[in-house]
Amino acid sequence: MHIDQVNPASTTFEKPFTQRRRGVETRLISGQIEPRPDAVLQQNLARAHGWVKAIRAGRSLARIAASEQRSESAIRSRLTLAFLAPQIQHAILNGTLAPHWTTNAILRLNLPADWAAQIKALGL
Repeated sequence: MHIDQVNPASTTFEKPFTQRRRGVETRLISGQIEPRPDAVLQQNLARAHGWVKAIRAGRSLARIAASEQRSESAIRSRLTLAFLAPQIQHAILNGTLAPHWTTNAILRLNLPADWAAQIKALGL
């Protein structure tokens, strides 16, 4: 079959959609958004909790950074993930946080310590 013989109605469709940016990725979303966990954000959240536990046990930030092969400032900035409101952490873990909230997007917000303000800032 030649391309001129294909019915255009069988190769096109019309459906409303929204466009969402997530980091460098753009997604076209049509219909309901199914929960989809951000594995990187989940890993960073788990690491942050591990680092806080290590600090509480007396381990220095310098030792943690050396063992993780990261800078102290990178560790320090990601530590804030462990202090997010429980509702936000729950949304991260079950994938119900809006897809545009990546680790970097959350960290750029420089969220306050107040959980209610955090929840409002992330639109939950």
